[in-house]
Amino acid sequence: MPAAAPNWRPWLFAKEAITLDRLSGGRLVLPVGIGTLDDHEFGAAGEPVEARVRVQRLDEVLAITAGLAGGEPFGFDGEHYRLAPLTLRPQAVQQPQIPVWPIGEWPHERTLERALRWDGMVLQAAAGASRPRRQRARAHR
Repeated sequence: MPAAAPNWRPWLFAKEAITLDRLSGGRLVLPVGIGTLDDHEFGAAGEPVEARVRVQRLDEVLAITAGLAGGEPFGFDGEHYRLAPLTLRPQAVQQPQIPVWPIGEWPHERTLERALRWDGMVLQAAAGASRPRRQRARAHR
C-alpha cells in the first residue's frame, strides 16, 4: 500500500524509509502518493487537505528523503518544509537513493509526469476514468 507521504514529517519519513531499506537488505521500493482527499481526521487536525498543497508537500518530502538517504549533511528550504543541514546515520543501503514509485493516476498527465521523474510508478485509474483501449497485436506477414 502506498504511503501518504504528505501526512508525515519529511525527516521522519526519510528515517523510517532508510530503516526499512536497511532491514530489507536494500530491497525496499517506496510507493508514495498524496493520500485520500476525504481524510477528515487529517483536516480536523489542521493539516492541509487541498490536492494542490498535498502534491507540493509530496514533492518536498521526496526531495528531502532522497537527500537524507545518502548519509551526508543535507539541508532544505522549500515552500512547506525547512530543514537545517542534517545527517541521518546509518545511510540507506540503496544508493544514490531508495527507489521511489509515485502513484500515476490515469488520465492525469501531471501525476504521470511526476512518476516519470522517479524510478517507477504505481498506476491507478481516476474515479470514473475510462481505461485506455488495448490495441490488438497484429501478426506480421
